[in-house]
Amino acid sequence: MSRKTSKTAEELMAELNSNPDFLRRQAEREERANEREHRIRTLERPVLDSLRARGFDAPSITDAVKMYSPLSNEIVDVFLDSVNKTADVKLLETLIRGLGAAARSFDGRPLVRCYESCHDDNLQWVITNTIALARPHSIDDWMEKFLRDPSREKIFRELSSDNDK
Repeated sequence: MSRKTSKTAEELMAELNSNPDFLRRQAEREERANEREHRIRTLERPVLDSLRARGFDAPSITDAVKMYSPLSNEIVDVFLDSVNKTADVKLLETLIRGLGAAARSFDGRPLVRCYESCHDDNLQWVITNTIALARPHSIDDWMEKFLRDPSREKIFRELSSDNDK
């Protein structure tokens, strides 16, 4: 049984950089990443323009949350309005995560509408997490139904047992 010789990181990188298939795949990945970045920037532009018109200047929604936390009612209103106007899951996720930094309670009905209309498990988790963080108002009836839903019983039981440990 022969023993393979080890390669240094430099040798491995030199080998990969001389492989046309590797270079092509790397270029394709970079192109897809650039396209995603451009798409997100395009989707964020109306939100950022609306924030800018109210005196909040930031290069991205995520940066706006970092720069202006805890978020004022004005920023929360822009985010909620934008939640009502888009169906893009990535933009919704960014906006809804940002709402978790709200300074005061806000009307949670746009979050409930989004939760009920989307079929993306991750986005639904983001919505419920934001509701837990921000404690929005006007959704008590929905929360009661949500918490009593038998399909969630297993999840709550698991969470309770994790907390008992």
